Amino acid sequence: MEMKKWGISTMIGLVLGSTGQAQEVFVPDTICEVDTNVVMRKGKEHGWGMSNRLYTGYRRGWTVLDQLDVMYSKEKWDVMGTVTASDVSRSDRQITARSSGLGKGWAQSSKVLSEGRQENLSALFSANYRLDNHHSMGVRYNLERVPDHHSTSFVISNVQTADTTFETSLLGGLPFEQSTRQGLDFYYNGKAGEWKMTLDAGALWKKERRITEIIGDIKDAGGLRDEEFNALNRINGQLYAVGLLLSHPLWGGNLAFGGEYAYGNYRNRYRNRQGVLENANVRIGENTAAAFVDYNHDFGKLKAKAGLRYEHVESRYYDGGERRTEYDRRYDHVFPSASLAWPIGKVEMQADYAMGIVYPSYSQLCAVTVYNNRYSYTEGNPLLRPSLRHQASLKATYRWLYFNTEFLHIRDGIMGSSHSYSAETPYVIVGAPVNAPARDQLSATLVASPVIGIWSPRLSLRCSKQWFSLATPKGRIKLNKPISTLNWVNNLELPFGFRLNVEAMVNTDGHSMNYFFKKPRWYANAGLGKSFLKRSVDVQLQVTDLFNSNDPDVAIYYSNIRSTVDDNNSRRTFHLNLRYSFNAVRSKYQGKGAGGVQKRRM
Repeated sequence: MEMKKWGISTMIGLVLGSTGQAQEVFVPDTICEVDTNVVMRKGKEHGWGMSNRLYTGYRRGWTVLDQLDVMYSKEKWDVMGTVTASDVSRSDRQITARSSGLGKGWAQSSKVLSEGRQENLSALFSANYRLDNHHSMGVRYNLERVPDHHSTSFVISNVQTADTTFETSLLGGLPFEQSTRQGLDFYYNGKAGEWKMTLDAGALWKKERRITEIIGDIKDAGGLRDEEFNALNRINGQLYAVGLLLSHPLWGGNLAFGGEYAYGNYRNRYRNRQGVLENANVRIGENTAAAFVDYNHDFGKLKAKAGLRYEHVESRYYDGGERRTEYDRRYDHVFPSASLAWPIGKVEMQADYAMGIVYPSYSQLCAVTVYNNRYSYTEGNPLLRPSLRHQASLKATYRWLYFNTEFLHIRDGIMGSSHSYSAETPYVIVGAPVNAPARDQLSATLVASPVIGIWSPRLSLRCSKQWFSLATPKGRIKLNKPISTLNWVNNLELPFGFRLNVEAMVNTDGHSMNYFFKKPRWYANAGLGKSFLKRSVDVQLQVTDLFNSNDPDVAIYYSNIRSTVDDNNSRRTFHLNLRYSFNAVRSKYQGKGAGGVQKRRM
C-alpha cells in the first residue's frame, strides 16, 4: 500500500473529530468536498431558498471554494441544485528509505518535494415528486470534473549496495491529470396496504487522463547522463445498477427482502514512449447479483433481528482485446447477520454479528504497471481475492456514556506489498496489492459526552490490538503492538452568540496491518464561530494542526523489502468559512442509490 500522495488531509470547513487512529488505509484526501450535510435552518414550506458557502484556507498556498445551493418547493414538488468550484493548493514533503533482502542488500533513499494546484468543478441536481402520502419518486444527477490538476515535483535519490554508492539522481516531474465523473440515480417509494416497496436504479460514468513527464540527471560509475520518461494513462469506467426492497409485517414482526444487480465495465490503457514499461490495454467486465432477507421482531423489551445475504459475482478479464481466462473470477458467498438489543435498568445494550466481504477495486485488479519515478513503479494484481470478515460487537449506552468492544477476524485482507522489478534492477521497487495472512483484531472504545451548562465536551478513548505476523528477510515477525487514540473535543457557547471549539488528539505508536507507526503523534485544532441576522449569516475561523505536530513516522514491512516513510506534511492550516442562507431546507430526495459498493470500487 502506497502512502497518500498529499499526506494527511483536513476536511475544509470542519474541525475534525477522532479520525486519526491508525486504520488499514489512510485518511482520504477530502480537501475540497461538496458540503452535502449542511445543517440548514428550517425554511418555509414552499417557495425559493438558497445557501452560499465561501471558503478560503492557507497551507503553504491558498485554497478557495465557493458552493451555491438553490432549492424550490411547491406543493408536491421539491427541486434542488448545487454548483461548486474550487482551486486547491497541493503540497508534499516526504522522505523514504527502502532496503532489499535480495542479492547484495540494496538500499535506496529519496526525498520528495512537490507543489501543485487542482481545479474542481461539480454540479448536483435533484427533483422529488410526491404523488400522495404513500407514493413518491425522484431523480438525481451529479457531475464531478477536475479540468486541471498539475504539479511540479523533484525527487533526490541515492542508491547503495554493500555500503557503496551505486548511483545518485535528481529528477523533476510535471504530472498532469484530468477527470470527469457523472452519476444518474432514480428512486420510487410506494405503499399498498401493508406492503412497502423501494426501487432504486443508478448509473455511473467516469473518465480519467494522466500524463507523466519526467526529466533529470543520473550519476553512476559511467558518469553523468540524462533521464527522460513520458507516459499517458487513460481510464474509463461505466456501472449500471438496480435494487428492489419489499417489506411486510409478519408474525408480529417485519419481514424485508429484495435483490440487487450491477454491471461494471472498467478499462485501463497505458502507453510510454521510451519502452521502459510494457504498454497495456486491460478491460474488466463484471456482473454482480445479490438477494437478501431480514426479519426483526420484538419480544417484550428484547429486540431481535436476523438476516441473510447471498452474492454471486462473475468477471471476465481482457488483455489487449484477448480473453485471459486465468484471470476470470467467479464467487458465491452467503453472509449471515444477527442483532439483539435489550435494556438493563437504564443501560441500553446491543450485541451484533455480521459476516461481510470487501472486493478489490477495479484498479487493484488490472495488471498494468505504472511509472512513478525511476525507483518506484505501481501495478495491479489480477489474482487478488476478496477479503472476508467476521465482525462481532457489544455496545452499551448509559445517558452520556457509550462503550463498544469489537472483534474482527479477517481472511485474505488486502494490503500493500513491494518487490524488486527484476534481478537486473533490484533497486527499482514495485508496489502491488496482495492478500495478507489471516488477522484477528480486538478493539474497545469509550466515549463520554456530557453537557455542562455552556460546555459540551466529548472525550473518547479507543484501544486496538491485532494478532498478525509476516515473513520478512529477517524471518517471521509479529506485528502485534496495540495502538491507542485519545480524542478530546470541547464546544462552548459563549456570550454574544460566539461558539468556541477546541480539539486535541493523540495517537500512540503501534502496528496496523503491515505498518508500524514508530512514534506517537498528536494534533490540536481550534475554531471560533458566530451567526448573524437570525442565523442567516454564519462565520467560522479555524486553525488546524496548531503546532505542526501530526507527522507520522512509519515503517512498512513486506516479504523481502522494508520501507520507512517520514511524512513532513504536517503544517498549521488556517480556514475561513462564510455562509449565507435564506429559506434553506434539506432536499427531500429519498433515494438510497443502487450499487453503492460497486460504485466505490470504480
